Amino acid sequence: MITQTARLLASSFRAVRVVFVLALLAGSLSGCLDEPVSVTTSATPRPTRTPKPTATPKPIAAQAGDTKANWTVLVYLDGDNDLEADAIDDYNEMASVGSTDALNIIVQFDRISSNEDWDNTSNGDWKGVKRFRVEHNKRPAKSNQIADLGELNMGSPQTLSDFVTWGIQSYPAQHYALIFWDHGASWPGVASDDSSDGDMLTLPELATALADVQTKTGVGKLDLIGFDACLMGQIDVLQTIAPFGKVAIGSADLEPGEGWAWNAWLGDLAKKPGNDAVALAPSIIKSFTAFYKQEDDPSVTLAAFDLTKVDKMSAQLDTLSTTLINAMPDSFAAIGEARAHAAEYASGDTDISAIDLGYFANLLAAAKIDPQVTSAAKALSQTIKTSRIAQGYGADHPKSTGISIYFPWKKKNYDSSYHKSSPLTEATHWDEFLQAFYKGGSTHSSRSAVSKPEVSDSTVSPAAPLSLSATISGSDTAYVYYFVGAIAPNDPNMVQIFSMDYLYPPGTALNNAIPSWKDGDAVQLSWNASSWYISNGTAVVRAPFSPTDYGSSTYSVEGTYTARKTGKQTPVSVEFAVTQGRGTLQHVWAFDKNNSSNPRPRELKPKAGDTFTPDIPSYNTQSDKDEERTDAGEPIVFGDAPLTAFEGAAPSGEYVIGLMVENVAGDISDQYADVTVDSPNGADLPAIPAPAPAPAAGATAGMLHFHDEQLGFQMDYPENWKPSSPGTDKLTLADSDVAEGALVGVDVYALEGKPSTANRAMLNDVLDSEREYEGFAVRQKVTATQVAGRDAMRMEYVYQDQDGAQFHVVSLAVSDEPTGSIYLITFDAPEETFANDVTVFNHMLESFAID
Repeated sequence: MITQTARLLASSFRAVRVVFVLALLAGSLSGCLDEPVSVTTSATPRPTRTPKPTATPKPIAAQAGDTKANWTVLVYLDGDNDLEADAIDDYNEMASVGSTDALNIIVQFDRISSNEDWDNTSNGDWKGVKRFRVEHNKRPAKSNQIADLGELNMGSPQTLSDFVTWGIQSYPAQHYALIFWDHGASWPGVASDDSSDGDMLTLPELATALADVQTKTGVGKLDLIGFDACLMGQIDVLQTIAPFGKVAIGSADLEPGEGWAWNAWLGDLAKKPGNDAVALAPSIIKSFTAFYKQEDDPSVTLAAFDLTKVDKMSAQLDTLSTTLINAMPDSFAAIGEARAHAAEYASGDTDISAIDLGYFANLLAAAKIDPQVTSAAKALSQTIKTSRIAQGYGADHPKSTGISIYFPWKKKNYDSSYHKSSPLTEATHWDEFLQAFYKGGSTHSSRSAVSKPEVSDSTVSPAAPLSLSATISGSDTAYVYYFVGAIAPNDPNMVQIFSMDYLYPPGTALNNAIPSWKDGDAVQLSWNASSWYISNGTAVVRAPFSPTDYGSSTYSVEGTYTARKTGKQTPVSVEFAVTQGRGTLQHVWAFDKNNSSNPRPRELKPKAGDTFTPDIPSYNTQSDKDEERTDAGEPIVFGDAPLTAFEGAAPSGEYVIGLMVENVAGDISDQYADVTVDSPNGADLPAIPAPAPAPAAGATAGMLHFHDEQLGFQMDYPENWKPSSPGTDKLTLADSDVAEGALVGVDVYALEGKPSTANRAMLNDVLDSEREYEGFAVRQKVTATQVAGRDAMRMEYVYQDQDGAQFHVVSLAVSDEPTGSIYLITFDAPEETFANDVTVFNHMLESFAID
């Protein structure tokens, strides 16, 4: 997808999100788009400093002699970077529980002294490395330290080996856990040390250190190895640590700054110290997901795996890689489709390029490329399931299997250092498959295209929306997008892109969230001359928004964060949860390498007085060259309250509106039309809207009332459900507490022809799309009915998702001639709960009304 294949700023985190038009290439909006600009970074080996001799203080009396605790939890707490304040917070969470006779919490804590605004001056403001046995309610101060080791490089394998060896020998226990706390970057490594030029532990260095610990301590395998860090839930990481541990815990995606809920899971362990790692892991994951559920953060994912099964998993990945190589190039389209639709982590960031391995395997199995690929994909998928001890995830990751793999979609994004940096490339033919995939894409992919769009009017306003229609061609279409650009005020040849979003084909199964575009499909779009804005409560700036992923209601805008205190500028991606044209700030993600070669994704906490300046991508419509640039938008100052976003009338002026199609190889083509926006505000920005009112009570007890003025409908929904807006002309309602539960979708399209004919045609389009799914069967043929006092059509069918679970779907199409709209209402529920869920849906349907 565009957001997965382009990167306008090499240093920008998730920059693709805003490079929407991602290369309205060829330097012209009217032609085919070439590949977007991207920069790959090579993680070259770095020298490591030799640490000072490790002090080995005597164990405390409670642990002397032959006495063993149940658990010794060793925490490699690397706060020698911009995470220092978070490190202090998590240490204090550990201290809220504290060590006991049965539980040792042993921390090696590295801090930093800096002039940056994130520098933490509490607890003596010391720098360097100290060791602590964390005691109840005692802070990380000199009076509580076991040892002060001075400045050490936490990115050195020797530093790690010395700490773990010392911890095991000084605090013997029946079970050992080693937790890495810091920046994580998947296969490039973990634990970034700013005082040592940003050095981090690479995977080979991690293996070297843990092997040294085995030799020196005689402990065969640590009971648990965990990563309170971003992106470390990757098969490359599991392959590295499998010889040295029994259970692993890591996040496949980015982790918010608060990290794990240390007070909760350590509290559970203190109460039940007899638990082994298999029992402990679910506590860590449950407390993690519960905390972010309370924070209303849908972005998280965390999983625990049985490391004794990783060799089998890797062997099956090797078999799958070999069969995929053999299936190339004839099966490139099917393999490319699986890659295009696989769930991404750190979505769009080409330095990371991590996809969900289990989901990818499921898509390959469903593709039925050939019997060998199908068999290998199913075997790998099953092993991932049986190896997974526990898993938790937010609403942004409904198809997460908890484990990722490195898979850049385009060859130019592939990091050549991967081959030597990950042990997975020695254990499997995965790297060889990637090269075969890139070769296959260059010779065996067909470019998708879109016809010149037709618009209902050349002038558009909020009161008079325009309709756009076009036709898709090509059999390998992965995604379809629309974009809106404004002619730059001081340069009529430059177009500034202010909107980009996915378009959804009618009938795409909501739980599967995979588009099914076919050659000859018609595409429709309604645009009401709207644009996105960011507000701090007093000021408003215009900003280009784009979705973080297909089917997601989380939108982002790229730009530059400027710290008031130091003036330091950092490329960031600001994310908002969007519903009904309103956005609530979720995260400010930074991707600052701090002058090292290591990726360092992190969550940035805004401070009052700091500023955010949106990036505005611009393209030359007259040049034959790939002339593009990024203009700085208007800055907005952070206040005491979080930023908000809203959709409002676009300023008057000359615009282009168009469509882009992207095939399974990531090639993009576009077409557009010129339009004029006539805004009631003229060239001015809109006023800040009043806060959205709380939902009114529905007609039935336990229901709330929903009214979408833009889409022109209203209906009641259960009070424990939440509305979200994934894309233009689309709404979903679901219970976010129930994974894979029932949900309702409402899609709005332009009405063409007579209502009865349009309704039947809409449901036939749905059937054509859904027949491709496993287990598809019609339960009720298309029949006439009534919805909202209008003639409608209804049908029912079942299908199986990628995990083999059966879902039951009710689809209704109802047309409204006065507004020229057709509404597709889809109810999607697990078959096992359908009988109860459909009762709720019927109440919702009874309340459905068209404005």
